[in-house]
Amino acid sequence: TRREPDIFSAQSYDMVIALALAIEAAGANATPLEVNERIKPVTGQGGQKVSSFAQGRDALKAGQDIDYDGASSGLQFGAKGETVPDFGVFEINQGKLVLKETLPGSLA
Repeated sequence: TRREPDIFSAQSYDMVIALALAIEAAGANATPLEVNERIKPVTGQGGQKVSSFAQGRDALKAGQDIDYDGASSGLQFGAKGETVPDFGVFEINQGKLVLKETLPGSLA
């Protein structure tokens, strides 16, 4: 039986990709602490915009800083590791969800 994706599937996907990019950035022999320290840098503003693991991995291998913007939205982490994705305003039209507006997430 086919069903619609869970409402949090995009955010879950983004967290996995952000973690995978942090592992790539930290290196094969990195400790969990070293991987953790690379999560904000691979999702922070100022680097080359990437939207997939492959793009991010290749940019990291080329020595570039990256800014992963994922399926849910851009990922910016606050001081305590929190993130607020963009918020979609939807309308139900003929039994289907229709995106009407996107409000940017904010940590402030």
